Amino acid sequence: PMLAGGATTEAPIFRIVERFKGTFVMDEADFSDSDLYAGVVKILNAGYKRGFMVLRAERGGDDNFDVRPYDVFGPKLLSTRKRFVDRALESRCLSKTMLPLAQLPRGMSYQLSAAFRAQALLLRNKLLLYRFRNYHTVTVDVTQPLDGLGPRLTQIMLPLVACAEGEQMQGGLVKYAQRYQSTLREDKRESFEGKVALCVLNRWRQRRVPDAIQLREVVEALKLEFGDTLKIDPRSIGNIIRHTFALTTRATGGYTYINMTVSEARSLAENYTLPFEQFLQALVPPRTGAPGQSAPAPVVTPAPRPRREPVP
Repeated sequence: PMLAGGATTEAPIFRIVERFKGTFVMDEADFSDSDLYAGVVKILNAGYKRGFMVLRAERGGDDNFDVRPYDVFGPKLLSTRKRFVDRALESRCLSKTMLPLAQLPRGMSYQLSAAFRAQALLLRNKLLLYRFRNYHTVTVDVTQPLDGLGPRLTQIMLPLVACAEGEQMQGGLVKYAQRYQSTLREDKRESFEGKVALCVLNRWRQRRVPDAIQLREVVEALKLEFGDTLKIDPRSIGNIIRHTFALTTRATGGYTYINMTVSEARSLAENYTLPFEQFLQALVPPRTGAPGQSAPAPVVTPAPRPRREPVP
């Protein structure tokens, strides 16, 4: 393994990873410098998959600059105090939250002794021997789906599942990945973009125009929910709708409308793990015509409450 601390800059990272091709271990991988953080994140994002290079312009012996590619593919172990802000990097990781201990269990060393390092070396040698013996026997089925996992997490888990021996070990890995996938989906659903998606779908359920809703209604609903805690304006919400949700907008009669068909609404709900069926139950039948023409609100009759029997 290649051990590094949080004071490491990005320049030696891609050089040492390419030179030794081992497991890169970084402790305290929290960076307060935004430029340094962005550089390290790009290296880590490129290194999760074989074939992606980090390109750098370096001065040669003739004092001229030349492009040098660095191969940063390989396993990495990162220790941080909180999750990464970059969602692309977080989706490429298998995260485990370690709870602090008030006191170490009896018999556990407070310092890494020479005996520990000797045992670690023995274990690494055994793992290396296992790789030599099984390097050509492990095959990965790149088309194998894993139940309950998204495409990115499936891409990460397939090599691990292929290396696991026996259905019990493979099932344990898949169950762990399923729990982690649920956490990622919940985080995405509870994010600000998830709140915007929920608001858009709620307004789409009550739409009066075929496949369109007013942007102003979405902004006003978000302001009621968040108040003054966030800066919410039509420009920022429109950018999320157009660039994050890939929906189109149009300006008609002084109003901005969000275009969203049933298939687009279903895709948006599935992307943020929202139950699409609930947005169809109270659907207001749209009427044809120019945008802005409202239809009479439907009369909703509440279901009768069950009668309670007297308690004897």
